[in-house]
Amino acid sequence: MKKQSGITLVELLVVVVIMGIITSIALPSYREYMIRANRVDAKAALLEIAAAQEEWYLQNNSYTTTLGSGGLNLSGISKYKNYTVAIESASATDYIASATAREGQASDEECPVFAIDALGRKFGGKKPISKANNDEDCWGLYGS
Repeated sequence: MKKQSGITLVELLVVVVIMGIITSIALPSYREYMIRANRVDAKAALLEIAAAQEEWYLQNNSYTTTLGSGGLNLSGISKYKNYTVAIESASATDYIASATAREGQASDEECPVFAIDALGRKFGGKKPISKANNDEDCWGLYGS
């Protein structure tokens, strides 16, 4: 009599349980990693606005609040569409630009908003435009 080979239902269930445990550990870690990695999108968008504002200033002797045509000719959405960007205020001597998390990035509880001003000061956190609530860790200034 020939013995049949294959896997049993118990062996299959053990494999499924092990895969479930591995997945439950790996997915949250991966999601957190992606949230931190996507913050680069906000930083790049704000640095692009800062460069465009300086070019605008050289030509017009003031800063602008207009991102689109007739202004800096930049989009109100970051390159990878993780942030909505805006110029909060602008004058002859100062501006504040911000990037606010949107869609999947909106689950970033530590750094949902980034900002930069005309002096190059970088702000981040829940309400970075308020300098009293400045979280420089969002920009990675202190090794985070």
